[in-house]
Amino acid sequence: MRLRAAAAALWLLLPGLASAAPELSRPLGSPAECARLHKQIAHFENMVERAEARENEMWTERMQEHVDRLRDDQRGLCPDDADDAAAKAAFLAFMNLLKVAGQAALSYFTFGAF
Repeated sequence: MRLRAAAAALWLLLPGLASAAPELSRPLGSPAECARLHKQIAHFENMVERAEARENEMWTERMQEHVDRLRDDQRGLCPDDADDAAAKAAFLAFMNLLKVAGQAALSYFTFGAF
C-alpha cells in the first residue's frame, strides 16, 4: 500500500518537476542553414536599398521588418554569424567616417578647389 501511495505521489509530482526544469536553448543551425540566412539577409538588405531609392516608404518599412526578423533568427541559430554582422557594420561605419574625413581634408588642403 505504501508503495502504491509513493508511486501515485511521484506520478503527480513529475509534471510539476518537468515544468520547473529550465528549458533547453534552441539548437544551433547547420552551416548550410546559416549560409542560407546570410544570403537572405543580404538579398533583403538590397531590397531595402532599392525601396529607399524609389522612395516607397511602405516597401522600405516591410523589407526592413523582414530583415530584422531574419537577423533575430540568425542570432538564435548562428550566434557567430550575428557577431560577424555586427563587426561588419562597425567596420562599414568606420570606413564611411574615413571617407568623410578624407573629403574634408582634401577640401581643406586644396583651399576648396576640390
